Amino acid sequence: MTIFSKIALAAAISVAGFSAHALPVASIGAGSAATAQVLGASLFSTNFVSTVTNSTTQPHVEVTRPNGLRTAYDFYTFGTSGGPVTIDFDRVNNDNTDMEVGLWNAAGILLAANDDNNYDSGGSVLDAAIVNFNVAAGNYFIGVCRFSCSFGNAFAVSGGALGASATYVMNVSANQVPEPGTMALMGLALVGLGVASRRSKVR
Repeated sequence: MTIFSKIALAAAISVAGFSAHALPVASIGAGSAATAQVLGASLFSTNFVSTVTNSTTQPHVEVTRPNGLRTAYDFYTFGTSGGPVTIDFDRVNNDNTDMEVGLWNAAGILLAANDDNNYDSGGSVLDAAIVNFNVAAGNYFIGVCRFSCSFGNAFAVSGGALGASATYVMNVSANQVPEPGTMALMGLALVGLGVASRRSKVR
């Protein structure tokens, strides 16, 4: 492999849209859809996590909520190229916080909500999960509260405030699509591979 091929291949890998070994993300306690914490493509990974189904084949991100955040509700937003979305909660250090979760599209239409769903081996009967919910390509919003709360259209959440004592681990699995800038870099990388290939044939 020539130096040109190596450079082009490295560029292609580096802009693939998500990391192979992304680290967990700390919740910032974004209290509304307008200020929702962005879970960008670079935060998603395909590293193995025992409590995440298909963790090595579908990009996912882990979000942890520590003690001390004072928001009543937490909001997150992410983009996807479409397909199944899974949002799964696990408790932290035997914390008995009873989580609930809602999912909206970018227009604020409530698509799904869940209270109790012990989806995987890392959870308890008090956990919440929206599992393999199929969506179209676009941007989506997640809302988190504690029992007993309710969700509605226009990103509405009522009841069951989280408060400073609530902790959780949330895993979001969704197919990712590289951002426009990433796609441009990927194109340059592929061009570089093509040039390198032609040069090697000439020799």
